[in-house]
Amino acid sequence: MRSTGSAGPRLLQRQHPEEPVGSGCCKAPAGAFFSSSGTSVPRCGCLCMKRFCLLAVLGLSACAAGPDYYAAETPKMDFITYFSGTTHGYGAIYDFRGRQTDRFYVKVEGTAGKDSRGRRTLEMAEDFTYTSGKTQKRNWSVVEIAPGQLEGKAADVPGLAKGTESGSAIQFRYPITITRDNGKTITLSSNDWMWMMPHNTVQNRNTLSKFGVPVAELVMSFTKSAP
Repeated sequence: MRSTGSAGPRLLQRQHPEEPVGSGCCKAPAGAFFSSSGTSVPRCGCLCMKRFCLLAVLGLSACAAGPDYYAAETPKMDFITYFSGTTHGYGAIYDFRGRQTDRFYVKVEGTAGKDSRGRRTLEMAEDFTYTSGKTQKRNWSVVEIAPGQLEGKAADVPGLAKGTESGSAIQFRYPITITRDNGKTITLSSNDWMWMMPHNTVQNRNTLSKFGVPVAELVMSFTKSAP
């Protein structure tokens, strides 16, 4: 459940804006693909479209296994328990070509509780610092609606984030609205996985896609140890 909001870095921006997206048939104008997390899929010829289709198929294949696949794996994931208190995260952002575009540190302060119906809840305050020099704050409200089933809300998530815990894993799926540098917004699909690892650490991999095509990825790890 990592941040990709408007105050963040150039999440999906090319490192060399003057460079056309792709080569050969893919000659999208500078700035046509991604600025601050916005997207404009380039007009491509047959070869380029085949590449995009292949990316989509690979992305879907990689996500085909649901959380139940990890049911027997340990250590067990308990999202609310783990993110209660202070957690430290370190990660990187990659564009659709697999190139690293930014790195960041995030400090998460979590407060666990119960709602009026006795369900477990978690309020998360995330404070990001990026190597690009930008900072960002973001808040999540999470509730366990049933054993192994969670729902989350954030300002830039239309509707709800739906989470499923099983064994060592949790998967959240949600739409996320991102604001470009020009002020326009776009909604991407987030497939957000976390795995509980040894030594009280969590691995996180979040794939962002548009029209089923992966366009960016956030990879990070969490620890309870202070930096």
